[in-house]
Amino acid sequence: MTGKVCVNVLVDVPGVGSRVYSYYLPPGTTPAKGLKVSVPFGPRRATGFILEECPEPEGIAVKDVSAVFDPRYLPPADLVEFAEEVARYYAVPVASVWGCLWPPAVPSARGNWWRHEGPGRHDRQESVDEELMREPMIQEEVAGRRTCALSKPVIVRGTESFRFQVYLEHIQSEISRGRGVLFLLPEVRAVRKIRDKLEPLFGDAIAEVHSGITDKQRREEWLSLLRGEKRLVLGTRLGVFAPVRNLSLIIVDLEEDDSYKAEDHPRYDARTVAVMRGDFQGARVIMGASRLSVNARFALASGSYTLLRDEGPRYPAEVQLIEARKYRRKGKILSWKMADALKECFERKGRAFIFLNQRGYGRALFCGDCGHVPTCSRCSVALSFHSASKSMVCHVCGYSCPVPETCPKCGGYSLRPRGFGTERLEEEFSRLFPEVPAFRLDADTARLEDPETTVEKFLSARPACLIGTQMALGVLTQRLELVAVPFADSRLGLPGFKVEEEAFLTLSQLWDLLDEETGVFVLQAFDPSRRSIRWVAERNEDLFYEEEMEDRKCLGYPPFGVLARIEVVAKSERKVREHALRLAERLAAEAPTSPGNNDVSGEGKVTVLGPAPSLREKVRGAYHWHILLKGPDRSKVTALASRAEEIFRERGSGAKIILDVDPVRLV
Repeated sequence: MTGKVCVNVLVDVPGVGSRVYSYYLPPGTTPAKGLKVSVPFGPRRATGFILEECPEPEGIAVKDVSAVFDPRYLPPADLVEFAEEVARYYAVPVASVWGCLWPPAVPSARGNWWRHEGPGRHDRQESVDEELMREPMIQEEVAGRRTCALSKPVIVRGTESFRFQVYLEHIQSEISRGRGVLFLLPEVRAVRKIRDKLEPLFGDAIAEVHSGITDKQRREEWLSLLRGEKRLVLGTRLGVFAPVRNLSLIIVDLEEDDSYKAEDHPRYDARTVAVMRGDFQGARVIMGASRLSVNARFALASGSYTLLRDEGPRYPAEVQLIEARKYRRKGKILSWKMADALKECFERKGRAFIFLNQRGYGRALFCGDCGHVPTCSRCSVALSFHSASKSMVCHVCGYSCPVPETCPKCGGYSLRPRGFGTERLEEEFSRLFPEVPAFRLDADTARLEDPETTVEKFLSARPACLIGTQMALGVLTQRLELVAVPFADSRLGLPGFKVEEEAFLTLSQLWDLLDEETGVFVLQAFDPSRRSIRWVAERNEDLFYEEEMEDRKCLGYPPFGVLARIEVVAKSERKVREHALRLAERLAAEAPTSPGNNDVSGEGKVTVLGPAPSLREKVRGAYHWHILLKGPDRSKVTALASRAEEIFRERGSGAKIILDVDPVRLV
């Protein structure tokens, strides 16, 4: 016996999973579940989290914990338990989710704090509900709140002003009673906008949790929440795990925005986690939407959500649908019919927004002699051409280089731009309408000028035109006389089960920018019959939902089934192919199958699709292949996905896998 405290630790290391390792804490330490530590792990140090105290293992040389992180940041016990539930739901290691419960760059504990006092979770983080329940007169009120909180989530559908008014009434009610509120938004700009509205009312009670503040600010906000000094959290998806005391209300605005889905490990969806947390901690959940996602529409139809909406959908005064094959000018972005609509708008001193979700001058350069397209040496994507800087840029890894004078392959002088971007559209527009002020808003211009400033300049002029990408949709608020979309079906050819929905939601956002009395919506498409475009012409969004859900139901895609995407990554093209093929074979052999050939329901069956190269097969020097698991039973899909990690650990391969349960994209 050493006199030290032996604990099981979960290390946050890719490929290790949720296996436990034993380490010694210094004598006198009080172990706490979820406490963050640094431990020796092979030739390096790794971050880990204490799981529990354990007997000393026999025959194993147990090492000491290298450092313990500041215990003031120790998450509440119920939040630690909740994170375990999230880890099971997404089939990811518990340690990866526990890492989300701590703010970034927490310092190590100073001195021998553990010799004198263990982490004071019980004293410091006892919930307000427990404090209240000591008072008999308040027991009935708390019990009643919990009963109410367990009711169905509410979807608030309507304009921004309508949604905010509903949110404000509920926030005021909860804060006035000393309770906590979690308010999530899809992006940092939206958080700051809402803070400006709420700060005069709630002032010092507000905490922000998002990537737009420094690590030090995040730590300060985290501590203020743990101490109960602040009770209203405004955050992006990072805020869904914020340690709000006495949490009684969770708001998720713009639930249709896929920015809530994390792109890094662990790949959780903050919308789903918010609903899970509301159920786990007895908090009411309100989801706001300008247009309903397919998942939300399904939840309403199935009765698991309830709906609160304003007066109904708005319609622009006029919709023009242009078939590009008939009216497009060769080599140009704007057809003559779209140009005529713009001309009429400007003659009325109106403002127009032209939406093109591709920055740069063109998608790529193309050699007219040999057909060569310059590509990124580290990524399997063409380099985008930027005319202003005379450079070629990879929009995946950021690599850039000057435009060569001759074709790198044949030495010819026929390198020309192919495809269309906002920079080229701005040039074309200025030739057509030299007297109309044109403003461009995309990732390139945002580095030179604040997007809000660009929009203010646009709105201060009449007539005027704004040319922009998706970035502009988060800044534009004032109603416009015309919105034009030159390539309304440009992304519908990409693989993925959500491409129609993404196009529908984008067009919905653009639709909502138009003035009801004078607004003109001009769409140009090669295939106007696609459902994501047709509903605009027929002014019937139910048409889109019905057809989309019928297709997904037939194919077993969400919300009628569960998906898990397994991505295999390796530096060698041969190795990634071999590992992906072998992994798919093993998974197919172990996949649950239907009870019999006559079982048309497919209950319990998990289908293994692939493997196949990812759409971007090479990214930052590594090759990517993927496998898709699909089935109606979540537990069976996630169980098989977890097996993928176990199989990889058994093989000890040089490749790695990335697991994504409930992916929003398959490319």
